[in-house]
Amino acid sequence: MLQITLTNQRQRRQITHEGSPLEFGRLPKANCDNQIVVDDPYTSREQVRLEELDSGDVRVVNLGSPIILPDGSKLPSGQTMNLIVPARIAFGMTSLDLSVVPKDPFTASMHSIDPPSRSGTLVTTADNLAAEAPSAERLARWFEALLGVQRAAAGSQEFYSDTARAVVQLVGLDRGMVLLKRADDWETVASHSHKRGDTRQFSRRVLAEAEAQQRTYYQQFRDDSHAMSLANIEAVVASPIFNERGNVVGAVYGSRDVSPDHAARGILPLEAQFVQLLAAAVSTGLARVAQEAEAARARVQFEQFFSPELAGALQRDRGILAAQERELTLLFADLRGFSRVAERIGAAETYKLLSDILDRLTNQVMDYGGVVIDYYGDGLAAMWNAPTDQPQHADLAAEAALAMLGELPKLNEAWEEKLGTRIRLGIGLHTGTAQVGNSGSQRRLKYGPRGHAVNLASRVEAATKVLRAACLLTASTQSALTIAVPRRRVCRAQLSGMADPVDLFELPAAGDETWPARCERYEQALRCWEAERADECLAICRAMQAEYGTGDGAVEWLAGKAQERVADSSTAFLRVFAVETK
Repeated sequence: MLQITLTNQRQRRQITHEGSPLEFGRLPKANCDNQIVVDDPYTSREQVRLEELDSGDVRVVNLGSPIILPDGSKLPSGQTMNLIVPARIAFGMTSLDLSVVPKDPFTASMHSIDPPSRSGTLVTTADNLAAEAPSAERLARWFEALLGVQRAAAGSQEFYSDTARAVVQLVGLDRGMVLLKRADDWETVASHSHKRGDTRQFSRRVLAEAEAQQRTYYQQFRDDSHAMSLANIEAVVASPIFNERGNVVGAVYGSRDVSPDHAARGILPLEAQFVQLLAAAVSTGLARVAQEAEAARARVQFEQFFSPELAGALQRDRGILAAQERELTLLFADLRGFSRVAERIGAAETYKLLSDILDRLTNQVMDYGGVVIDYYGDGLAAMWNAPTDQPQHADLAAEAALAMLGELPKLNEAWEEKLGTRIRLGIGLHTGTAQVGNSGSQRRLKYGPRGHAVNLASRVEAATKVLRAACLLTASTQSALTIAVPRRRVCRAQLSGMADPVDLFELPAAGDETWPARCERYEQALRCWEAERADECLAICRAMQAEYGTGDGAVEWLAGKAQERVADSSTAFLRVFAVETK
């Protein structure tokens, strides 16, 4: 019997194998039961075949890349070498420690059935059924028990207890157990016996075999003389439990007492089949719990960033998150003067204030179908038209921006007295092409865009501080808008770190009835400036201030530029304004 220890960076596995040659390779082969898949990218698809010889040596057949032999030499592809064991061979980043275990009476009594079906289907052979066909009544009880196990909450004590009880009451064994792997040991999570005070334990040797080979093992004594010569022993069966990744995480275990007074030959093949079916039911239940937990975790993760509708779509198809180039409308929003406010109110109140503000802003992003990219300091970034198509993404982003500004009166009503100042917000919008995808990990999602468009949108938001506007957007967003919201061109600006100048437009604050008239008069003043008629520009700005007050930030900014030019004609005349921000 071959005893093999497989070791690499991702695996450490003990393998016991008897019979036909055993193959190792990076990819599974169809219709090959005697194959071990090696999780090592440097291993060949088909790497090595091992065969135990009658002499006690091991024949090594190289099927792939060179194999390092015990003496340091290499066995080329296609060549064969007989090794005296124990010995170690290596390929890629993997090593195999080889030895041969002599046969003993215990191993002679061990038998296996076809590997467990991961679908939970009963697998058996015609010969076994012919020899041991159960009655219809017994089959009905078996499947009723299986349904009972599956109805119990997977992972609960009832779930495991029902399984252990079925091994005894339905299969007819003397004791049943459900064991789970805990580090390198086995823990009994449920047991059942028809004998009061039964203290029999499980066989680690059988469990090790079932785990290593990932199949059901059972003991059957093939002749009466052998069974009758054994006193006070037990025949055992162990069937592995798998998690959703196909790893062995436990076993359903049963045993039957064998003595000279009891003519039973141990565990019958069909009894082992039913134990295997119970183990498959447990595997299915645990996988279902894992899938439900993963689905819940993913939905919570998605709903942190996406609307509930989009979160549902992503949960059904995570491929939507694959990196791709898309046209996006990006929004950056930031609180004005927040550092001074935070110093004044202290950390505890600052957290409450930020939570209130960002909750409101996030709700507006999601209400208008946007995705929150990230939170940074006292602001947030969001995008539209990813990961799914939104034909009117510029409109949605602009409507979300207007809705954010519409939250300010309510925020100030709640917080102005405590803060001693009004909350102000700066918003920048830009529409452009970016690479978008998950730049985080599978466990911690960080979905968002990368590229020039993102940097430009951030600079537009920063420009609101200089131009004293609540919401600015680039010409690309302005031209994509179809909603009937008056907006005005503020200026042509050279933004910090950007190679090309951009035209910037302003959206109004909520509920401003004077906005349409002010848009027309401001753009008239801007045209005067661009025609190098600074005095006319200044006169229009002063008239607007007299009529509407001094609360229009862009008018005050342009009036300041015109005033400088009128006061000193040597001042440089700029049609493109340098908007320097941090």
